Amino acid sequence: MKNPLSKLLTVAGILTAVSFLKPKKGGPAILIGDSQTYLIAKMTTKLTLVPELCHVGWSVANLSAAVEDYPVNKTVAKVFVCIGTNGNFNSSDKIEYLMQLTKMAFPNAKIFVIQGSYGWGNNVKSNLYNYNAYYLRFHNKGAYVLHNAIGYSPAHPTVNTPTIKTIATEINKIV
Repeated sequence: MKNPLSKLLTVAGILTAVSFLKPKKGGPAILIGDSQTYLIAKMTTKLTLVPELCHVGWSVANLSAAVEDYPVNKTVAKVFVCIGTNGNFNSSDKIEYLMQLTKMAFPNAKIFVIQGSYGWGNNVKSNLYNYNAYYLRFHNKGAYVLHNAIGYSPAHPTVNTPTIKTIATEINKIV
């Protein structure tokens, strides 16, 4: 599913993806976040999953605490973050703090955000407006929000979820 937010960002000219996606020299690309990171990691060969920064059921607060304790790594070129689903895209999530911590832990990295899933479990009542507003906050703090989103799913996504495969393809093009 194409993300309506990415079209809005493109139309508004807020972010020029071409300049943002220019590759950095050297350095690995890593993946951090919630349970969906494991699915994405299985579908792409170009990312390194960081076990200390990924966990089933994690919210922004959990990921922030883990990133805060993680040693600074100046070699990482790109950080892909998948978070938000377990916190139900809550407007009180401290996204700005997570972005600050991620920039401190990986000072030479560009940050990319993968939009999570909704429509199942705790977030069955999530709506597209709150979902888009949630990820716009990442963008406003300097992250590149991927064009493709995991998006609506009636059950927890799997490696067979079409949007997971689409996201992995998009990541492979970026990395």
